[in-house]
Amino acid sequence: MEENLQIAKEKVMNKMFQLMLKIAVIFALPAFISFFVGSYFDKMYNIKPKITLILLFISFLLSWVIVIYLYQKINKELIELRKKEILQVKEKQKQLQEKIKNN
Repeated sequence: MEENLQIAKEKVMNKMFQLMLKIAVIFALPAFISFFVGSYFDKMYNIKPKITLILLFISFLLSWVIVIYLYQKINKELIELRKKEILQVKEKQKQLQEKIKNN
């Protein structure tokens, strides 16, 4: 049971590392696209840099919304693992107390 818990923890830690990479993409890709699309429309309508700034701001906000959602999802998994770990420790304590009483 401890091994399963340890494997589950390692999986969550791996997901956290993947999340860091996802965060980089979540911020960089929309910003990159917003910059070039905004620059194109700014040149087309000759209103530099208004559209670019607006699109960059929107992409920044949307990126944060996505990051917060992903964080909450992983945090929920961590909380569940911690609860299981606490229950496991409590079970071991009960077993030890029973052994002490029996001796």
